[in-house]
Amino acid sequence: MMNREIRQDLLVGKRLTNAAMLFVGAMIVLGLIVAWIVLSSRSSSVTSGQSIAVLVLVLAAFITVVNLFVAYGRLRWFYRCPRCSARVPRVPEAEADGHIRYQCSACSIDWDTGWSEDDVD
Repeated sequence: MMNREIRQDLLVGKRLTNAAMLFVGAMIVLGLIVAWIVLSSRSSSVTSGQSIAVLVLVLAAFITVVNLFVAYGRLRWFYRCPRCSARVPRVPEAEADGHIRYQCSACSIDWDTGWSEDDVD
């Protein structure tokens, strides 16, 4: 085993956290809009503005789900070295102490994502 430098890749963790927060925010707003429509439909019919709001929020929720899967996929299956942008293999779990790390041979750096197996499973 070569002696490689271990560096933190803070961007991948931030990207996944932001994607999760956007998803949660979209779900909360979607739930509030649906509750508003249900409560207001008791007294009057559903307006076209309410229908458009629901359609836009469903589309936004779908986009946040796709963004969440892309961020997760970039962490788990398509990780690239932040320095040289090469696709790099994952460091074996026994060597990484449960952390998700990737080894760039070109840069001689192990990139620690700040996430562990327990965090993403």
